[in-house]
Amino acid sequence: MTQPKAPNLLQEAGLPIVYPASEDVLDAPGSNGFAIALRSAVRSLTVMQKEAIVARNGATRTWRLASDEGPYLQGHDFAPAPLAFLSTGLAVDLLTSVERSLATAGRRSEAVRLVLDNRYTMEGSLARGTMVGGARPPEITVYMPEATSEITGVVLTGVMASATAGIVGTTLKSTFTLTSHGHQIDVGTVAADSEPPPSLQDRPERFPQPGSTPPEPIVSKTWDVGSDTADAGSSLAPEQRRELHLQAQAHRRLDDLVVVDVTVHRPRGSTFRFLADEPTDDKDVGDRAPDALT
Repeated sequence: MTQPKAPNLLQEAGLPIVYPASEDVLDAPGSNGFAIALRSAVRSLTVMQKEAIVARNGATRTWRLASDEGPYLQGHDFAPAPLAFLSTGLAVDLLTSVERSLATAGRRSEAVRLVLDNRYTMEGSLARGTMVGGARPPEITVYMPEATSEITGVVLTGVMASATAGIVGTTLKSTFTLTSHGHQIDVGTVAADSEPPPSLQDRPERFPQPGSTPPEPIVSKTWDVGSDTADAGSSLAPEQRRELHLQAQAHRRLDDLVVVDVTVHRPRGSTFRFLADEPTDDKDVGDRAPDALT
């Protein structure tokens, strides 16, 4: 028996999936010795729909992003899945790093297209607390007009210089804090953060108001899988052993915005198009759309 879906709050709000917030709902973090620092505040709207506010040091805008899930989790499929945002950020970062490497080597970077395949595993039972998740090594394919051994070396240099390579290829130690009703509580067996938790502003409104309306949607659905699919509800099985596969295809437009088309291939899902503003000069933070790390 199919469970009734939660309300589609994102559709009811009538707001874009991604937009710059008009108010200072989240302070950017201190750099703490790093060139780039970001802070994200995420909350659950319904069972599957989420809202995130992301602030970056040095940026002129704070971005609001929203996510949903497809029919495989009985979501409304109104917005991309959270992993689609992750795939987009990684693809934009990789593409930009490759373009910078080509420019440094005196090579043209026009018409470069990058395809990123990410696969994740889930096995066990969420209800019994035995669910274990994992990630397989990402697969990166770069398409360009010429492909010589020298060019291949330049491309590989760009890939290895990317933030993505650092995130995926380096073991990182995460730290945590837990706050309940304004009081910090013990985090258990994970590493505790020595810094006090950031303060979050309570908002009486459900959603922050847009600071401006983008001239075109930053995120849009370009292909709809529909609800009548063999994979509908498949990710809600009590016992699971499955692999998720998302593919991101990225290229840079003439106006310097990066276009990324992300498709959920397994389980079968829709395709969403993302726009990102990631300048190749490695100096400025774009403000027409979120950057790769946002």
